Amino acid sequence: MPAGLSQAWRAFVIAGIYVVAGSLWILFSDQAVAAVSRDPTALTRLQNLKGWAFVAVTGVLVYALVAAALRSERRLQEELRRADAQLRHSQKLQAIGELTSGVAHDFKNVLSVITANGELVRGTLPPDSEPATAMNDLLLASDHAIKVVRTLLGIARQRDLAPVPTDLAAMLARYAPMLQRLLSSRYDLQVQQEGTASVVVVDQDAIEQVILNLVTNARDAAPEGGLIVLRLRGPVTDLDDAPAGAPPLIRYGADEADLPGPFVILEVADRGCGITDAVRERLFEPFHTTKPVGLGTGLGLSMVLGLVRQQGGFVTLRTRPGHGSTFGLAFPASMGVPAIVRAPGDVPSRPLSGGGETILLVDDQPELRRTAARVLRRVGYVVLEAADATEALAHYQRERDSIALVLTDLVMPGMDGMAMIAALRAAGATMPMILTSGRTMTPADGTSVAHGPDRILPKPWTIAELTSGVREAIDGRES
Repeated sequence: MPAGLSQAWRAFVIAGIYVVAGSLWILFSDQAVAAVSRDPTALTRLQNLKGWAFVAVTGVLVYALVAAALRSERRLQEELRRADAQLRHSQKLQAIGELTSGVAHDFKNVLSVITANGELVRGTLPPDSEPATAMNDLLLASDHAIKVVRTLLGIARQRDLAPVPTDLAAMLARYAPMLQRLLSSRYDLQVQQEGTASVVVVDQDAIEQVILNLVTNARDAAPEGGLIVLRLRGPVTDLDDAPAGAPPLIRYGADEADLPGPFVILEVADRGCGITDAVRERLFEPFHTTKPVGLGTGLGLSMVLGLVRQQGGFVTLRTRPGHGSTFGLAFPASMGVPAIVRAPGDVPSRPLSGGGETILLVDDQPELRRTAARVLRRVGYVVLEAADATEALAHYQRERDSIALVLTDLVMPGMDGMAMIAALRAAGATMPMILTSGRTMTPADGTSVAHGPDRILPKPWTIAELTSGVREAIDGRES
């Protein structure tokens, strides 16, 4: 019988076979009994035996049909339960995404002001003084707040990402020593590779954060210490291929009808306490945690799933209570694509100086505009400030020959930053333009490259990120 037949069709086939077999039995069994015995007593016994055989066969067949129907109903109920759980999870993520989007812009503006002014003040203080120590604590708290915002954006799949072809094997070789230093001496971190495929298109910073989160969870699952394995496998075509006796594979965030393959899978395996069914059902729910109060926010695994799904991948899990867990990050393999190696120090730690060029700075938030202007003037630029697009266009009409770069916010009353850039391009402006935004976007969002910004500067930015972005944009256009 073809495997693709539905349960209902299978039942019809079985019933049809039963009707045919029963009819043949009734038709020929009496003749067979009469031919076997001429003794009336023996004939009666054979007739009774034939009837009991018919009842027994019918009972077995009815049992098989009812059992199949119950199994089918249980499978349907389980599928409905999973679909309902996925819907509730998606609704939670959507609610978090809407909440995050609503406050991210203002919150990132605040963090940009705090971080930039804190760095400016710290630069004027003696390094070992008490005020400098206090300012360092303030900047550390600001950096923690930035990470919280990015975690929430990762859960909502709205984080700013820059996916590039990445060799995960090279990343693990570079990243594993740092991870081992984060673990105590009770843990042994091993890196293994199975297969030759290791290149995927991902955001390198995001994947490092995901790996760090999973390794931290593996450590917490085995507080007494033990082995933690980072295993890279690829190319993988059969996701369910596993050694005999391995726990079943569970997928999160994967559309079964749309899995391209082959995959590169990065696994983080521990020999800790494992995950029970009750915990597993809520494993990726935002704010759900089994850790004691103060030791977990319940956002880590939600962030992992959000970031992986945002980059076209999905998460796998094999676990058995008391025997450990293996989390997998599965991404489509990029066969034959050269990896891009990120050089350390892509963003300089110190601000890059200006050469007296004029910057047109546009932002409707006075405190953020003053902060950016203060930074740019400090490193050697002349700054023209504008509170909105109308004022900026007026500056351009008066100073068009002297303006070397336009730096504008996206969200402003009236004409937004993207529309203002398009208006400047239409008016003949050729200088480089940078768009700053707390929203997740790329330079091509909302407009064509010819009329859009040259680059995006995500908020919150540091002094080094602001000054390097401005310097590189000017030098790139001049070259």
